[in-house]
Amino acid sequence: MPERLVYAIVAIAAAALVHAGLRRIGRRLPLVLGPESRRRAGAKPRWLGALAIALLAMKVGLWTCVALWLSSQFELLRSAREMFTDSAFLYLSRPIVSFRDRSYSPLDLLELPAAFVAAWLAVRLATALLKRWVLGAAGVERGI
Repeated sequence: MPERLVYAIVAIAAAALVHAGLRRIGRRLPLVLGPESRRRAGAKPRWLGALAIALLAMKVGLWTCVALWLSSQFELLRSAREMFTDSAFLYLSRPIVSFRDRSYSPLDLLELPAAFVAAWLAVRLATALLKRWVLGAAGVERGI
C-alpha cells in the first residue's frame, strides 16, 4: 500500500474523530453551561444558536481542509480540483447580462447584494454596541 494512501486514510480517520468530538461538544456543552435553562420549560439559552453556528463552521472548515489536502496528494484529484476551479471561474466571469453597452457577469451581479448585506450587518453591530454603551452608561434596562 502506498505511503500517501496510508496518510490519507489516517487523515480521514482523524478528521472523523475530530468531527465526532465536535458533535459531542455540541450536545454536552449546553448541559454543562446551561443548567438554568432546564428550569424554564421550553426556554433555550441565547448562546445556543451561536454555539451551533460556530461548531458548524469548525466542521465545514475541518472537512474542507481534509479535502484540499487529499486533493493535493493524488494527481487525479488534483487535476479534478483544478478543472473544477477553472470551469467555475470561467462561468462566474463570463458575461450573462448586457445593460447600456456594458456586460455583467454573475460575480458582478452578486456584488450589490453582498454589499447590502455587509452594510446591514455593520449597521446592526454598530447600533447594538451603541445601545449597550449608551444605555448601560445611563443605567437603563434593555427593552424600556
